[in-house]
Amino acid sequence: VHLAPTLPAGSRLQVIVDESEWIRDMVTELENNILSGLILVVVVLFLFLGFTNSLFVGIAIPLSMFLSFSVIQLLGMTMNMVVLFSRILALGMLVDNAVVVLENVVRFAQNGHRPFEAAKLAAIEVWGAVLASTLTTLAVFLPVIFLEGEAGQLFVDIALAISAAVGLSLLVSIIVI
Repeated sequence: VHLAPTLPAGSRLQVIVDESEWIRDMVTELENNILSGLILVVVVLFLFLGFTNSLFVGIAIPLSMFLSFSVIQLLGMTMNMVVLFSRILALGMLVDNAVVVLENVVRFAQNGHRPFEAAKLAAIEVWGAVLASTLTTLAVFLPVIFLEGEAGQLFVDIALAISAAVGLSLLVSIIVI
């Protein structure tokens, strides 16, 4: 229960500094950075993986982001600059799982397997490695959730947002790719 402070009779409140516009600008800037980062990731993937393959990863990344935003909302976190900044940090990590699975799918396809069979065999072959990679990343961020005090208030949101994104990227890379 949040109790509003009471003021002595005759007192009045006046806004001296309003940083809401600055905060809105920062949120917009972070959103633009996420979009720019996503576009650059897809361009780099296009250069190295070709058009069709980069489309799969280009779909997996926003899907992982969307699902992680849903988890963040379910956890009761607000969309603030810290959470948006964690999206930027997580973007590169989201690509890793998808690229590992996709590269293996391409290898199976080049060895003569039909697309669905190549995807299935590739996912089965690398799921352990992708899981291990994801768990090591989670092992770094999850202990941060237990921080207390001011540091906890700041870093818990980052740890939860990145953990949600990376954990979901594992599922998306194995199921979608």
